[in-house]
Amino acid sequence: SFSMPYEFHIDKIYLMCNAAPLDADIIVDLNTNNVSIMTILPRIEDGDLNSDTGSTNPSFVTGREKIPALTPIVIDIDQVGATGTEGKGLKMMLIGHRSHSLD
Repeated sequence: SFSMPYEFHIDKIYLMCNAAPLDADIIVDLNTNNVSIMTILPRIEDGDLNSDTGSTNPSFVTGREKIPALTPIVIDIDQVGATGTEGKGLKMMLIGHRSHSLD
């Protein structure tokens, strides 16, 4: 897990790998406070090397794309591909910006 030192708004999740999964997708989940922030999980589809080439776009639970400062973010790898043809070298980028409160 990791956290940001400030409130962070995730705009996009980008996944990439060195070896494509075969016969099944790589699927990951992001959690804060032991609860998923995703409604559609990020994935690298069967045979692809990154999440941009797939047909399934991840989406967030409404309001959960904004992560409060110092909140642990846990990445779960839910699926790695099919047994024997797993994807390898998985990397994730959280693309976003610092949220500014107007308190």
